[in-house]
Amino acid sequence: MSNDIERLEQRIKAEQALLRKKRKEQRRKLVTQLGSDVLKTTKVSSREEFDDKFEIVRKGQPQSESNAVVLAQLKTIADNMHYNGRYWQIENLPKVAEWLSSFRSEN
Repeated sequence: MSNDIERLEQRIKAEQALLRKKRKEQRRKLVTQLGSDVLKTTKVSSREEFDDKFEIVRKGQPQSESNAVVLAQLKTIADNMHYNGRYWQIENLPKVAEWLSSFRSEN
């Protein structure tokens, strides 16, 4: 009877190990798939290029300094806009256009 229990325990351990191995393989495949999808979508050719172009911000993480600067600049532009009854006017349109052009993906 104790042999049966030992065999059963060994079988349970083997099944659990197999299940852990399958889950690990599924996670690895998912990470690989997500990584290739990100590379295709962002049109970068390497991890270094991705790191240069993008900043990873986790959910709930405070905004980075560069995001805060851009947000402050956008608020300044928005505060300087005037509504004439038909549409919004921007005081320094050439400067705004020049600033926006700095964010173009193709120069």
